[in-house]
Amino acid sequence: MDRQGCPHCDSREVVRWGQSDALPRYRCKACRRTFHALTKTPLAHLRMKEKWATQARALIDGLTTATAAKGCDVDYKTVFRWRHRFLKSLAGDKPAALSGIVESDETFILESFKDRRSDLPRKARKRGGKSDKHGLSAEQIPVIVTAPPPMRYCRH
Repeated sequence: MDRQGCPHCDSREVVRWGQSDALPRYRCKACRRTFHALTKTPLAHLRMKEKWATQARALIDGLTTATAAKGCDVDYKTVFRWRHRFLKSLAGDKPAALSGIVESDETFILESFKDRRSDLPRKARKRGGKSDKHGLSAEQIPVIVTAPPPMRYCRH
């Protein structure tokens, strides 16, 4: 079991308690509730687990929900819901602090006025678009991105 303990009461006194949805199930001795690896996670209660790998690949490849839905053989609303659940589960997987060698760079994102129908400080544009001015301007928001360096593999 990957967890430190019971997701309900955080007790570490748990015992194996059969199976549920092809996952090993556990029972907490303190609160007497049962759980498995997906309990209280963003992936809890999602069905069709056999299609999650295909959806994850589509998400990594940046495919549209319509294309991913065809590839997974599910409705596009299901893929949309899965996409948000998968991204939510990844959002919690960030280090609290970075140490050692890290790489840092800046990127610029165009200011968005999504859902704002009036009083725009500029002419409306279609998705994406380009800044009216070259270089730094008030239209672009600077964002600093910092991460551990990518692992480099070398052949011997």
